[in-house]
Amino acid sequence: MPTTPTEAEEAPQGISRYASLGLHANPFAGGADNPGEPGVECETRAASNRLLKAILQARDEDAPLPIWVDKDADIPPSYPLAAMAHAERVLATDDDFNVIYAYVQLFMFKIGVVRGTLGVFAERLAFRDFELTLVPYVKKVLASPDDTLASYAVLGPDALAAFAEEFGADALTAVRRVFGEPELERHEELIEVADMRRTNLEEDGDETDTTEEVDATLGDAPGTSTILAQIEMSDDDSRMLLDYFIDYTRAHLTPVLARGLRLYRERGMAALMEELKITKAPRKTLTNLVELSSVRFTKAAFIYDEFRSWMEVPEDLRRDVADSMLRLRQKLAGPVVMVYAFSPGEVPEMEERVPEGSRVEWSFANIQLLQDAPTKLQPEIVDGWFDSAALPGATAMSMESPGMVRLADAAEDDLPRFIALANAAIDDAADRGVSEVDDAAVDAALNG
Repeated sequence: MPTTPTEAEEAPQGISRYASLGLHANPFAGGADNPGEPGVECETRAASNRLLKAILQARDEDAPLPIWVDKDADIPPSYPLAAMAHAERVLATDDDFNVIYAYVQLFMFKIGVVRGTLGVFAERLAFRDFELTLVPYVKKVLASPDDTLASYAVLGPDALAAFAEEFGADALTAVRRVFGEPELERHEELIEVADMRRTNLEEDGDETDTTEEVDATLGDAPGTSTILAQIEMSDDDSRMLLDYFIDYTRAHLTPVLARGLRLYRERGMAALMEELKITKAPRKTLTNLVELSSVRFTKAAFIYDEFRSWMEVPEDLRRDVADSMLRLRQKLAGPVVMVYAFSPGEVPEMEERVPEGSRVEWSFANIQLLQDAPTKLQPEIVDGWFDSAALPGATAMSMESPGMVRLADAAEDDLPRFIALANAAIDDAADRGVSEVDDAAVDAALNG
């Protein structure tokens, strides 16, 4: 059975490492790390790599069509789960990939399609090194000052210009001076205090373009008034700068993020994450948070998966959910790549409404062959692994490449031995930035 990545595993290295070889990943890395069933692991990683390849291609398109992951309903669910877990791990950690994602399962729609998606996306945004999103956002704000804000008059143009100079010299240090060091929670006494505001919000509601995201009925996060009352004014202008950036965000992006920035400064990332979910207009807020993410990431990807119990949902509710998913896709066409990981026929309402898109095959058809002959090197299967790991538009490496021929001969057609050698050779070639697995890479693998 494939292994499922855990938080204890080492984070994958950036896809740029393998770009000189025309690859976005080493197709043998998974197998080399799993001596029990290396061929099965490579096949599982290949499925994951096909999805990542499709997202990479869509990432660079202005208006990407949805990606359909066709899962074989008869395959044990552990295989697609392991493949999806690996794809998530890459999307969650690889800044070279430059896509922020939300992985949404059917049960999360209990609070509404949009609100469920917003909840996951808010968590990703808040905990994905949020200060690295703040840096380009602050840069964007500094490029277009708003002198109509009351906080601008208090701060003054000279102070803002001085901060812009400070920011230009060391952006991260300047951002930390205003927004604080990144911490999970600065007030431990509030960790166990439940925020009940979300329980009073409608699911998705009857949102219109005029629906306000924030109004007086929402209230503040627990402990906010006490914390604000205890704040001591610092000798520098960091508080005035913070007020200006918050006011600017409220006026030009979203009041939800404005409130979140205050909590990020006073409490930390956990409070920010929770505040980003508190809105009376979830569709508008989600759109605005995607806009915020675009200052750092090329695209966002919303991955919808685990719909095996879809047909247990009442028919009228299935139609409503499918309509909501369609409206969300139309609202966010361009900045978001939609990924639907369904077995063919599993969610007919979505297939009827969104028939177009690229297809990623997850049949795991080679698993049985690899389990029946775990030590047999089957070139056609390995070629599939190469194709899955190839960069979009690149010519895939193959078993006919001279370096692969040498490695296959050295392995004497033993698959586990070949996987170990090929993994080492590709890493060596990638680290030297060459365009092929050359003799030096082969020698390094054989002598390693």
